Amino acid sequence: MKIRSDTLFAKARNISVPVQSYNYRAALVICQDPKATSGRLAEVIAADYGLTLRIFTTVYSAFFSLERKDILSIRYMVVLLGMLNLSNIIIKAPILTKEEENIVILYLGTGLLVSFLARRLAGVSGLDTDKAEVCGMLQNIGEVAAAISVPKIVKASLLPDSFVIMRKRFSRMCGGYNPRRLGVQLVRHWNLPELVKMAITPDDFDLNSIAEGDRNIIKLVSLLNHFIKEALSRRALKSHVKSVCLDLCDLLKLKMTELDHEFFAAVSDLETKCPIFHKNLKKIGMLDRLLAF
Repeated sequence: MKIRSDTLFAKARNISVPVQSYNYRAALVICQDPKATSGRLAEVIAADYGLTLRIFTTVYSAFFSLERKDILSIRYMVVLLGMLNLSNIIIKAPILTKEEENIVILYLGTGLLVSFLARRLAGVSGLDTDKAEVCGMLQNIGEVAAAISVPKIVKASLLPDSFVIMRKRFSRMCGGYNPRRLGVQLVRHWNLPELVKMAITPDDFDLNSIAEGDRNIIKLVSLLNHFIKEALSRRALKSHVKSVCLDLCDLLKLKMTELDHEFFAAVSDLETKCPIFHKNLKKIGMLDRLLAF
């Protein structure tokens, strides 16, 4: 079971990430309401992986010729695009169905969870919540794209008793691509902000060359990604997870009790705004392991 790297990238760059049906309907209703606010629509979009990615790829497309490369505020993008453009974008979005591969739902859900965690923790630490929210969500776009494009290869690449993709095994079957490298290539192809690329592969960049606030956001997202990977493995060592939590507390200047509170709040947000994904992460025991640490 193998695929050429150029074939994989061609499939991945043309993916349509599915949208949650209730967010699809809610977004269209808001777009057609003359009294609706940009903030309300931005809130719906931010709770949906598919809608967020569609907005970003549209705003940064050649059609809009956006000169600035550092806009990561969904609310600003809503204002920039306008309700009519947004309505047309949303109508074309594919809706998540019950038949979708569970592996796709899993990686969409973990991306949303990291996004909610990053936004909450950034908010209590004085960091830019918009940047944290988007970088937290899109940091696993390579895994999402792989799960949609080549789900059988993703399943064959998982660690035993785990939902963590073994990069070397995936790479052997995909012409040298691993999910993280695929994610960076997709972000480059879609012309997305540099900060999103840094969130995907922070080790590939000199973080000391960027502003302290942005650097701390990338560190936050990287630690959360590590934390989620441990929770996905089912074999996570408590000592490893505790070490990540201590690093988070040190970075954000929080006490462990405050970190626990924000974790519970983020999981509650996921349950309220993204019940399908909350249910699937709960089903595999990930949320229980995450909160137990």
